[in-house]
Amino acid sequence: MNQDYLNYLSSPEWAQRREQALWHAQRHCQLCNSNSHLDVHHRTYKHFKHEDPEDLTVLCRVCHTKMHDRLPRPPDHELTNHRPIKLTPTDEREAAARLIDRINRLARYETNRVAHGKRPNKKTRTTVCLLLNEHPRWKTPMASWGDIMACLREAGLTKSQVCCVAGLWSAACRRDPKTSLRVRIAQQEGNLRALQKKLQKQTQ
Repeated sequence: MNQDYLNYLSSPEWAQRREQALWHAQRHCQLCNSNSHLDVHHRTYKHFKHEDPEDLTVLCRVCHTKMHDRLPRPPDHELTNHRPIKLTPTDEREAAARLIDRINRLARYETNRVAHGKRPNKKTRTTVCLLLNEHPRWKTPMASWGDIMACLREAGLTKSQVCCVAGLWSAACRRDPKTSLRVRIAQQEGNLRALQKKLQKQTQ
């Protein structure tokens, strides 16, 4: 790491982009859904210091270490505290269905855009969706992240493209509105208002 990179990591600009990336990922690792010891990983340095949201991936320290073999091994207490959130087979099957549906819809949208004379979108997510939508394995039933990873390997996706799909998978796992951050906040506010009304009635 050069000094310019280290200086940027301690700058207010990076702190703001890092916080935005954590907010979009709902403060969970986008590979294993853990919520402890989170890092923000650069998928690409193409827009260094001016990163787009899709240039960044939130990873826990363990997954980040696996992504970069050159990173030092995390302390033992961090490995011990690593708690990936595991899905039941039913939840994982539903998440896989949501992910496949979303990628197919994005691919169809981009194909229609280009068919109507629009300029092709060069973003990583669009490229990945088009690649997968055309791959024969993608049309076979898949019920888990392991099945999807096998398809990604067969399709020959790069590490950056796999990270992009992992981000979509993480979102698919938390698609249930009951686990949505905004919905939880709204529910808490509703509960607070109900409690205030109850207290007002008791004091009358």
